Amino acid sequence: MKKGTTKLYWYGVSGAVLVETDTAGNNPTEYVFFNGKRIARRDPSGTVYYYFEDHLGTSRVVVQAGQNAAYHESDFYPYAGGRDRQQPGAKLQIHRQ
Repeated sequence: MKKGTTKLYWYGVSGAVLVETDTAGNNPTEYVFFNGKRIARRDPSGTVYYYFEDHLGTSRVVVQAGQNAAYHESDFYPYAGGRDRQQPGAKLQIHRQ
C-alpha cells in the first residue's frame, strides 16, 4: 500500500486558500489574490504561474512567468463537460473556486 501525502490549506479572512503546505508546514505553495480574484501561484521551487479568467470568472489559461505560451488551458462544454490541455510533462492543477 502506497502512503499518500497530506496537505494543509491555510485560509485568509475572505475564505480563500492563501498557502498550501505539507503537514509540517514545509514546501509552501502560495496563492496571490487581487480584488478577490486569484491571479498567481508560486510553487515551492519559486516558479510563478499567472491565472487568466474568462467572463464567468473561471480560470481558463495559466501562463508560467517568463513564458509566452499557455502552460495550461481549459475548455468547457455545455452542461459541465470539460477538456484540459496541458504542456507535456506539466504537473500544475487548476483549482476551480
